[in-house]
Amino acid sequence: MRKVSLALLLCLLCLAGMAQGQKALDLKDITSGRFRPENIQGVIPTPDGEHYTQMNADGTQIIKYSFRTGEKVEVIFDVNQARECDFKNFDSYQFSPDGDKLLIATKTTPIYRHSYTAVHYIYPLKRNDKGVTTNNIIERLSDGGPQ
Repeated sequence: MRKVSLALLLCLLCLAGMAQGQKALDLKDITSGRFRPENIQGVIPTPDGEHYTQMNADGTQIIKYSFRTGEKVEVIFDVNQARECDFKNFDSYQFSPDGDKLLIATKTTPIYRHSYTAVHYIYPLKRNDKGVTTNNIIERLSDGGPQ
């Protein structure tokens, strides 16, 4: 019984060794990113759950895509076509919880780690709503410590 189990174990080890392939794995392959999965950056899902949005490379448009097909659905916001828009590009954006408004950040200045100051605009996505609003006040979250 011992000889049979030992022979079976040796056969399994030999098969596992041959299944590794021809090329040896080295440190350069691991550190070069050869095995890194592909992904996309800057995807923000819309509140409806069926679409996602991305900012274009220039920071002038917010484009809506379909999760199902991956195709472009529409341009939600365009700096060149927006009314009452006194900025040429933006740094980031967020949707309101109901999806009716956009919070657009421009002139972002980093302070410390994840803290920053920026000029924020609230832009309505509905056609008949009021225009862009901003308070243009730089507010700090607290008086002590770096922000």
